[in-house]
Amino acid sequence: MRSPALLARGHGIAVLGLAVNLALAAMAMACDVPVFRYALERWEPEGYSVCAVLMGDPTAEQTAELALLLNSSKGYAATTPANIELFAQTSGRATTGELAMPPPPTSELASMLTARTFDKPTFVVLSPQKTIVWTAPIIPGSASRILQSPARAAVTDHLLQGATAVWLLLEQGDKEKDEAFEASLRSLLAGAVKTLTRQNEAMRAVDAAEDADQQPAFTITFPIVRVCANLADEAFLSAMITGVFTADAGGATLSLPAAVPMFGRGRMLAIMTGNDLNAESILRIGAYLSGPCSCEAKALNPGVDLLFSADWLNAVTQTYADARILPPLPGPGDLMKANTERSGTISSRETRQPPTTPPPPTASSMQLYNFSFITPLPLILAVLIILAAASYYYIRKAG
Repeated sequence: MRSPALLARGHGIAVLGLAVNLALAAMAMACDVPVFRYALERWEPEGYSVCAVLMGDPTAEQTAELALLLNSSKGYAATTPANIELFAQTSGRATTGELAMPPPPTSELASMLTARTFDKPTFVVLSPQKTIVWTAPIIPGSASRILQSPARAAVTDHLLQGATAVWLLLEQGDKEKDEAFEASLRSLLAGAVKTLTRQNEAMRAVDAAEDADQQPAFTITFPIVRVCANLADEAFLSAMITGVFTADAGGATLSLPAAVPMFGRGRMLAIMTGNDLNAESILRIGAYLSGPCSCEAKALNPGVDLLFSADWLNAVTQTYADARILPPLPGPGDLMKANTERSGTISSRETRQPPTTPPPPTASSMQLYNFSFITPLPLILAVLIILAAASYYYIRKAG
């Protein structure tokens, strides 16, 4: 049987080894592919729930609308799949006709629908956060407006062509104010592109001087797509964005015009209005999107997915975010080697990233624009040192 001192010393070494493992694994997870590109290639959009509230057997026209959504939903072989799941809530003897549609998957969702009064067959769309963002009667054209719109098609095209982010401009309807807002946004984006391009070129020069692996050269672009306030085809898109904002801001009303940066596979990063729209905030967003991806889980990153109908997986023909294979985790015996390799001054490659501390949160920037998940290298090293000191103290005390 091992003595208490040896047992304690073994635990101390185990803790110390774990600290090294965590630190080195975090360093190994670094990825030179920019966030915007990694998101386009890898981040699967979260699903929207579309519930069809039926009060009788669907008519031929209603069946056609239901079939369009069903054929675009998750689990079906569609040429342009959408991030939706279709359910049916029936009353009395109503059925889903010739279509096989499941009921709402949870009692909470079923109760939410039952609590509302519907006087006609209705589509109810819920966000991934399970808040209702849209209701509309099941009539010809209602399904297609849920799935697509001119603005979403333009965003999809820009993202697939390599745009860093597409900035949606939600119009107010006042031509003079909308034009002034676009001019200001366009000027701020142009300045951010110049600054970020210079920074990226400087980073690549440092890589070349250090003979390090270079990040692929991506051009930073920020196209603008306007969303007409009075266009019926864009009503669903506007309702999605407004619904997410209202739910997150505790019922506050979204002030228009507004700017919404989109990236990845239709992911909304922030909603910016008024004083939020400034050079600093846009530069921070640009630095996050064009900076190296940490290959963390998508859920740890800011943003909310919107409903898009696009074959993202097959449309991306060239990939950069190859699957990363972590090296074998080192044992306690590698501690001295790890400390030796990381000692001395930090190289210019580790200090070249611009600061990514976000401005104080505001109602319109919401939790979408939240960079608290970023863990800088100094923090990792500090945690490692603290754990090492604690382990040393534990061993000395036990001995």
